[in-house]
Amino acid sequence: MSNPPLEIIVSGRHSVQRRPQFCDIHITVANESDDAAKSFAAVEQTAEFVQMQIRKLAPPKEPRAAAPGTAPAPFRPGEGAKSDTESATSAATTYGDEDDVAQAHEWPPRHPEFPISTWSMARISTSTWVPYTPNGDGPRKYEARASFKASFHNLPALEALVDQIGTKENVRIDNLTWHLSPETGASIAGRIRRAAVQDAVNKAQDYAWAVSPHAKVVPIEIADAGLGGGGGGPRFHAAPMAAAAFKRSGGGGGEDRLSFEPEPVVVEASVTAKFVVQ
Repeated sequence: MSNPPLEIIVSGRHSVQRRPQFCDIHITVANESDDAAKSFAAVEQTAEFVQMQIRKLAPPKEPRAAAPGTAPAPFRPGEGAKSDTESATSAATTYGDEDDVAQAHEWPPRHPEFPISTWSMARISTSTWVPYTPNGDGPRKYEARASFKASFHNLPALEALVDQIGTKENVRIDNLTWHLSPETGASIAGRIRRAAVQDAVNKAQDYAWAVSPHAKVVPIEIADAGLGGGGGGPRFHAAPMAAAAFKRSGGGGGEDRLSFEPEPVVVEASVTAKFVVQ
């Protein structure tokens, strides 16, 4: 009676780092007061200011009319001369992006004329409550609140906006989140999955050779590690940067400027594989 074939079960992993292509800034405009009208007016005025600064940096919501007798130029993300600042944020040679970025089809688009790709503002909301105090209920409080989100592909322009609005009354910068475009992520994902499987093959072969120098392994089962729970597929990690993490550095002429570096986006995949030894 022959012995059953030796089975080897291993996990395979692979990860890469990529320089973020986009940074989302999350902004809250809020005011608390004993007077509902004053609270709403303060938020409305500040929100209009923040919105105006964002609009200056973003492509118009509606297409601009072409000059009479001319056809509008087609939009092709990535075309046009790039400034040093744009190159620093859109090119990813530091992390070896190779052919990951397909700018002609990416979303959000990176228009060379505008550092913001997309933005949104939530309508102003209000709330009221009566705070508890040891001597009984305190005076009724009112709060008005609005939130913004803008996606930047130009880091110096983002720094300038934070410098401009960060110290304004009623404005709070919640965090920054770095990310890749969906097209770049999809391009990376396939290579990461294949590399994770190859890592599992190499591990299994090492174990088999420890048993027999001439052994060969044959895969009989491969499962995404996420199938056991928690979701599968390549995962993208980029820690959000809180406002408190911003650092200021002295610029030329004694100027105090905001300066920060993006967190790299980590793309990783893992698999579980079963092999038999021949």
